[in-house]
Amino acid sequence: MSDRPLKVKVSDVTIEIKIGNSTNAFAFEESDWNNPWIVEKQTWIRQFKVTDPIEFAQDIKRAMLDEREDGSTPLSDFLDKMAIAAVEDGSTGVEEAK
Repeated sequence: MSDRPLKVKVSDVTIEIKIGNSTNAFAFEESDWNNPWIVEKQTWIRQFKVTDPIEFAQDIKRAMLDEREDGSTPLSDFLDKMAIAAVEDGSTGVEEAK
């Protein structure tokens, strides 16, 4: 099914992040970035429509894994930020190194 909602699952060995391709396409189409307010027209105007949710998902995957010279990617940046947020929020899964 391609209309599955965003889901995050943690197991003993992985963090899985899943979203259906149709859900992903819908979220993009409805996003603020894709629907800016046009002052002159006093309305929101959709800029892009997803015509192939699977191809669009493949393109997002490529963008997430686009490696820079230091080996980092937008996805690794996201994971770094979420790890910092978890620590700052008081994660009990870490302790200060001595």
